[in-house]
Amino acid sequence: MAQEVFLRASSGTVLALGLPDEPRVSSYTTVARFVSKEFARGLQVGPLGFQQAGNESLMPARITDRFVVDGREVRVATGEQGVNASVALIDRYHEVVTIYGGPPPRREEVISLFEQFSFEDSPEGMTILPRGDLALASEGVAVYVDGRGTVTVPSNANGWEMRPPFKGTPTRYGEVWRSEGQLPDREGRGANTFVYILGTTQAIAEVIFPDTSEYHETPHPRVTDEELLDWLYELNPRWER
Repeated sequence: MAQEVFLRASSGTVLALGLPDEPRVSSYTTVARFVSKEFARGLQVGPLGFQQAGNESLMPARITDRFVVDGREVRVATGEQGVNASVALIDRYHEVVTIYGGPPPRREEVISLFEQFSFEDSPEGMTILPRGDLALASEGVAVYVDGRGTVTVPSNANGWEMRPPFKGTPTRYGEVWRSEGQLPDREGRGANTFVYILGTTQAIAEVIFPDTSEYHETPHPRVTDEELLDWLYELNPRWER
């Protein structure tokens, strides 16, 4: 039996992703970029604990400030050298995180940022609606499957340009193309040394298999190239509503 996940992007559009029943989806994030004439800011949404996971594994940081904006807790985490910061707004199911380079932002800067949006949280995901002259420039959803890698699905408005002009290799629900060049941090010429573009009639996705030297959350046997490609063959991303 196949598994199917439904995840809400920042605009409220829902991504449905069909994939083999095993292994299970381990995590996901949504990414959105908002712009105006004088402003640009990227926001990432993940499950509760998303900021802390980043503080521990991606950008070492510790919580240096906590306060409330519109009834939601906000946490500011500052990097070890006192520069770079992540700021998270915590809701019931998810948290939205944004990154600052350089000195950490002042509290009033963070309050001003989050007041430019309205947030609606649900089990499927968090909707982020800009206020004033802000506009959504791009968005997408990234799904992580332990032992298989990452499936990143941009919105159709941003993703169709990724689709090559020539016919790809057929899959169960569409077709797939392999990048000409290899990932620079991978050795050999195995299936996990390339980037794959998967196209269906309703979505475009980028698929990157895991580096076999990376730590994984759950134990699993070494995956063969055939197993990775068979898993890719069954993927079915589609934007539904």
